[in-house]
Amino acid sequence: MKRTMQWGALALLTIITPGLAAAGTVEKLKLGETKVLANYIGGDCNAPAPSFQAIKDYLPDSKLVTYSDGGVGPFESKRCGGTIEGRQVLATGVEAGTEIRTFQASRIGVKVY
Repeated sequence: MKRTMQWGALALLTIITPGLAAAGTVEKLKLGETKVLANYIGGDCNAPAPSFQAIKDYLPDSKLVTYSDGGVGPFESKRCGGTIEGRQVLATGVEAGTEIRTFQASRIGVKVY
């Protein structure tokens, strides 16, 4: 029975992992850990970063993390061709699991353990 459970866990891991691989990036958080998960920019590359109030309704629903404001900070933007400032979205792990969510056109895999 123990061996069957081990194989079942391995099969489940094999099924979940390729799903996360479909995301552009994968962020791993421990339960209770907080880190920058995404950055939101204004209407164009030269616009000021939006406020957290302006973007919070656009953040995807999640059962694994809660969101909070990380302030304005620099990040590398492929679309803008370099470092720009954006609104940093913090995520705090609240439930173990994996999911893929889209943040301003970027697919991000989230794994909370």
